This record gives sequence, C-alpha cells and structure tokens, in this order.
Amino acid sequence: MEKFDILIRPITAVEEDFTPQNPSYYVPCMVKEKPECDIYEMFNVTEDKCKKSTWFCLKFSFLPPHLMHHLIASLCREYEVSKVFDPIQNKKVTALFRGTAVFDLQKTRLQKLLVSVLPNLIQIQVLEFRTNAVIKRGSFLHIADFVEGEIIKIISTRFKMTNVTFEKKWECGSINPECVTGSNDFTEEQNAEYFCETCTATHKFFGEWSNKQLSESVEESNSETVDSNQTVLLAKLYFHPDALSALKLSKVQTRKNSSGVLSKEEFNFCKDGHNCAKYSCRCVI
Repeated sequence: MEKFDILIRPITAVEEDFTPQNPSYYVPCMVKEKPECDIYEMFNVTEDKCKKSTWFCLKFSFLPPHLMHHLIASLCREYEVSKVFDPIQNKKVTALFRGTAVFDLQKTRLQKLLVSVLPNLIQIQVLEFRTNAVIKRGSFLHIADFVEGEIIKIISTRFKMTNVTFEKKWECGSINPECVTGSNDFTEEQNAEYFCETCTATHKFFGEWSNKQLSESVEESNSETVDSNQTVLLAKLYFHPDALSALKLSKVQTRKNSSGVLSKEEFNFCKDGHNCAKYSCRCVI
C-alpha cells in the first residue's frame, strides 16, 4: 500500500517513534478534518514574527481529487510534517488536514512549507520564522522544482493521466490560502514591484520561485547635478570701447597673466566670447 501512496511512512525527528512493534503511518485519503481555525493563526504567523513568500501555484484545467494525496505522500517522504498545539485536545497534533498540510523544511522548524489545495489549484508558500531571514531571487526554486517534478511524475509516469495539464502561476503572499487564484504569470523579466488587486497594496517581488532576472524602472538623471540650495547665475559681461581708454597704459603693460586686469586685446577677446578661461577671465559664458 506504500507503493500506491495509501500508507505513508513519515520522516520522524525521533527515530524511536517508528518501530516494527509500534509502526506509524499517515493515510492521506483518510484525513477528513479541516483546521480548527485559520492556519496562520494556528502557527502564529504575524508580520512581526514571520516572513511569507509569494504563493507558487499549479493551476489545472481539471484537478483530480486524489492528486493532492499523492503530492502529500511525496512531501512526507522528503520533509517532516509539522506539529502544532491544539488547545481543544490540549496536545500537539500533526499539521495534516483535509486540503492543507504544513511541513518543516529545516530541523530548527524555523522554515515551514504550507501546502493547500483549491478546486483547480495546488499552492505552496514558505513561512520564514528566522529573524534574519532574507528572501531573494531563486531562494525556493528547489522546492518549486521538486513539487512540479513530483506532479509530472504522478500524472505522466505513474498514472498516465495524459489529459491532466497545468500552468505555473504565482500570487501575492499576503492573501489567505482560500482566496488565492493564481492570477500572475511567470515572465522572462519580472518587475521588482507589483500591485495586488486583492489586498490593494504595492509589494516588492523577489522572484524566490524562479531564477528569472528582475527588471527595475530606473529614472535617467544627469550625472552632473546642482545643489538645490545653491543658485547659479550666468552672465555675459560687455564693456564699452571708451572704457578701455580709462586704463593706464603702464598697468596694462606691466600686468602679469595671473592678475585680474586685462589688456586691450584680452578685453576684445573676452567681449567676442572666445577663450575666456585662458586668461582667467571672470566672465561666465
């Protein structure tokens, strides 16, 4: 029955939990109960304690009901199923519910995988509880590849369901599982920001489910900028020819190149707007 995913031998953190005398199996098709409350509330998923990835979605034209059970079986063999405290039963219970499951991606249990199903959608989301967690491009590509690969294996190789097809989509991570529609496509170049029509807010897109390059709209600006607090005045200075006669010839003749007094030729040169900088002219053209 393990071969057909009817019984699943789970990965357990404590090996002593599984013994020939006390075997432990999951039976996905027998799970009937739904979460007692919102799955985020059960795991205390809040903005200040947890970073949520965007939703990675597999959108089907037709989703066979048993396909989710087989995916859960594959994930159980790869990751440990999370446990959560149930106040009604007053004990920890396995986070394996009807249409929803949560897995620990690390032994620290600080990184979890939320898997959920809707009528034509299988969706996954990573919950990061690490305080220094950084979600970036390609962070969870290996998880997306594993889930997609298992689905292809199930529908094509094991059960040969050739009429079952799906598309890869993504959705805003702030949306609750029951509201996800898988409305966004993976394109060759994703924008670094997007506007979510469901939560009516703009979010950063990190591209954590793929390795596609992100594109950003960068405003072109002049490399030479002027401080807004400074005022620059541009002016041209012209002198009347008669003003030259007022200059003493001795000062004109003994003038050094570094002085601020210009010769007659230099004045004319400056007035015509040529090569002022050569003579340290104070005119600004």
